Amino acid sequence: MRVPWLTLCLVASALGACAFSGAGGSGDPDPTKEDPPDPTGDLDLDGIPNATDNCPNDGNPTQADQDGDLVGDACDNCPAIANPRVETLGLGMVQRDHDGDGRGDVCDYCPHLASTSQDGDGDGDGIGGPCDPDDTVPNPPAQFFGFYDAPESSRWSPAARGGGMLSDWQLTRTDDGRLWWEQTATDVGRHQLMLRGAGFGQVYVASSFQILSVAPAAGQNVLRSATVAYSYAESRGNGLYFTCGLRRDTSDMSTTAFASAYENDLSLRNTTSDWAGEYLNRDVEVVTRSKRTPGTGQGGDSAVTCDVDAPNPAEAASVTGVDQLPPDGLVGLRTYGVTARYDYLFVVEIPPDP
Repeated sequence: MRVPWLTLCLVASALGACAFSGAGGSGDPDPTKEDPPDPTGDLDLDGIPNATDNCPNDGNPTQADQDGDLVGDACDNCPAIANPRVETLGLGMVQRDHDGDGRGDVCDYCPHLASTSQDGDGDGDGIGGPCDPDDTVPNPPAQFFGFYDAPESSRWSPAARGGGMLSDWQLTRTDDGRLWWEQTATDVGRHQLMLRGAGFGQVYVASSFQILSVAPAAGQNVLRSATVAYSYAESRGNGLYFTCGLRRDTSDMSTTAFASAYENDLSLRNTTSDWAGEYLNRDVEVVTRSKRTPGTGQGGDSAVTCDVDAPNPAEAASVTGVDQLPPDGLVGLRTYGVTARYDYLFVVEIPPDP
């Protein structure tokens, strides 16, 4: 697990009201993708022809497949939980393993954090300690999105009042062997994609992104950012939500890690800290959460924290602030005036305090 270097803390009052190669779309053959085996041969010499062998590269004459997913136990990265091979951009039919640690996403306790062995799970909720908001209190099952397929309108929707279009977000593939959801629009505006559904109460969110380009200043419009968005709810057609990520000021060319509360495009209040490192074309990992606390607003107050992870400890910083939004709502991705690509989204609902 990577250790977060920047911690931002935000306390809020209510307003009252859960890895792949080559340039995507090039049309060029992928040199890393192996040709399918000769269906009439027997690569593993186990007596089963390749065409019908459920592990054509691993000898398994019994063809044992305890979870019935058509992948033999000898080569199944989750032998006890069904996870059939799925067509995946650039790789063909594979069992998906986002962090590449040999455990498939469906049985990996932290599918976005590579580890040499299965992560410990102190509370037995199927979420590993390194990615569990509290490994002593069982949580509902995590939701993990590895962004293997293009966003579908049945699951994802642009946010209200200027949140862009679903088509702004494209499935892309890079030479380091990863798949992304890339926000490709280069205008000076907000592009915000939210997970459909009933939303969450208290929530823990982790993601990773890269900022690719930044639009220049347009008059007084100078701030550009890439973040995760959460606690999103609509009131009178306006979207109210928290963000956590990186922001670039195109007037003085400074970069800050920041947490903020927004109404549509308007930042209501925010907390920031200088970002000393490079901000373009590098992984930026964020871990953020909102937790309800007793307060004056309907639904209680919110304690919100945001960690921004930098590979270099010299980039560490810490800030605090105050805001006025409840913790309840939807979770998603948000850019403003930048193109950026997102690697994954990992979401855990935090149960209410007893």
